[in-house]
Amino acid sequence: MHASATIAPDPATPARSRTSAELASYVAAVAEEGERFASVAEAGGLNAPIAAFPGWDMQELVKHVGMVHLWAAANIRFPSDRWLSVDELSDLET
Repeated sequence: MHASATIAPDPATPARSRTSAELASYVAAVAEEGERFASVAEAGGLNAPIAAFPGWDMQELVKHVGMVHLWAAANIRFPSDRWLSVDELSDLET
């Protein structure tokens, strides 16, 4: 595991009270890992099987990871007292 992937927020600290430096480090870690994931997906091809998830190929994994990132971004962009569900993502306006 890369050093950037080991960054973990303190669960006792509310997300809204994190410092700019903490948030910047999280964003940098996500960007770095996203680049690594994209490189692996491109190199292996979308039809490559995913051994850890029988029945999945790289295309399915890319769609899944993309949806997770879209969900997280939507919850940041549209803060609420509750988490948005994946089903609500198509209803959001930019």
